[in-house]
Amino acid sequence: IILAFVCTLLSSLATILPPYISKIILDEGIYKNKVNIIVSFSIILVIIYILSFGIKYALGVILSYASSTFISELKKGLFERILQMPMPYFDKQQNGYITERIREVDSINVIFSPIFVQFLVSCISFIGAISIVFTMEKKLLFVILGIAPFFFFMTRYTSKNLRSASKALLEATAQTSGKMQENIGGIAEVKSLNIEKKRILEVNKQISEVAKKTAKKGKLLSLGSEGVQALTNISSVILLLVAGILIIGDTLTIGEYLAISQYAAIIFMPIQLFSNFNMMIQPAIAALKRVALLFTVETESNIGTEMTGRIKKIEFKDVTFSYDNKKNVFANKTFTIGDKEKIALVGANGSGKSTIIKLILKLYQVNRGAIFINDIDINEIDASSLRRRIGIVSQNIFLFSGSLRENLKLVREKTTDLEIKEALSKSGWDEINLDMYISEGGKNLSGGQKQKIAIARMLILNADVLIFDEATANLDIESKAIIENAIKYAFKEKTCIFITHDTELLQYMERTIQL
Repeated sequence: IILAFVCTLLSSLATILPPYISKIILDEGIYKNKVNIIVSFSIILVIIYILSFGIKYALGVILSYASSTFISELKKGLFERILQMPMPYFDKQQNGYITERIREVDSINVIFSPIFVQFLVSCISFIGAISIVFTMEKKLLFVILGIAPFFFFMTRYTSKNLRSASKALLEATAQTSGKMQENIGGIAEVKSLNIEKKRILEVNKQISEVAKKTAKKGKLLSLGSEGVQALTNISSVILLLVAGILIIGDTLTIGEYLAISQYAAIIFMPIQLFSNFNMMIQPAIAALKRVALLFTVETESNIGTEMTGRIKKIEFKDVTFSYDNKKNVFANKTFTIGDKEKIALVGANGSGKSTIIKLILKLYQVNRGAIFINDIDINEIDASSLRRRIGIVSQNIFLFSGSLRENLKLVREKTTDLEIKEALSKSGWDEINLDMYISEGGKNLSGGQKQKIAIARMLILNADVLIFDEATANLDIESKAIIENAIKYAFKEKTCIFITHDTELLQYMERTIQL
């Protein structure tokens, strides 16, 4: 920033000098037939232009680096913060909408654009230009300054409306992106329900709305830029009119007029650039405000102390929970799960079995009552350290795009290939090809294959508490036998919680908790 500021000052100086040197060449050299003055000052002018090029090039490089670094760090911080947000935030937003909100950061790089630099340079040159014109001809200076307010009012009108239009466009774009991603993510359901046309009409409506808001923004941009250009042209005519009268009256030389006309351009430059920059900055300001709101949402990080000991007891005391603070999923629930105990959560659909798991994982907070881990209130425990000690295999397993090895090393980076193969073998996975490619969400795998990978992942994690959420729903007889055998041997020293409708599996449970 300091280097950029120094370059800006030097660039401003290089902008102020050429008009005055041109006046000397015209009035003292050409008009008085002095070749040495023409040659020497022309050389000086060329040197100034070369130096100006070097300074502006360096400034461009500096700003390019600053822009890419700033936007990169902001995106990293924003993505990190979003992943640390509590589950209720994600319940209310579409994935595509959240992704688009991250992309909005790109709009902020206009702060480092050349127009912004030119604006800063012109502001400094503006002061020097006014001082020089004042010494040459005060009347022309008053003419120039008298036109300036018209630029201000034009800029103020367009910028105010443009900011509002930009904010509306960003929100419409984010909603459209969310709707598109939702339909692509649920393409199997869209096709099986035969609702392609209905979903297309909904998305097309939103795309049309984005187009309408884009056109409105373009209209304001055009009004601002063309309005400023029109004012510039009119002001040059007025300046020429007054200067012509002064030249005829012998109170102004042609060289002075040439210099003043160039200085007039320098004086008008910050106003013109401010207009252009102001129009460009409005979307950035709107994006910056929207991004700033995301940084105000409370995250899960640094809440509670780190858990160090092994989980030996999980206790629910009069727990009541509701997702919407209106209808309770369950109320006044009390039970205890002991160390190395094998229990089953049973109950009708919607009774809250999966919700119990989410509460144990601290994905949500209870409305009333309390949950204790080893007699410590769960709200006093850091969520990350808690989740490292709990492994889960659910019915709907999400796998990430990449190799089989990469998916399994997610839970423990230093896991060796031998450990991975042993875990896969225990889970019943037949084909041990660690370089096998897995598509996003495991689309190229069957439900049973995904659950076997999830079981292997949990074995690698080596957690204290193992949770199986309908984990045997898509498994064949042989794979079920592997899990049953794991309960008796591999998971013997672990606390196991099963959500299941499989009556065969219940025989391996020490007790059941009815919901």
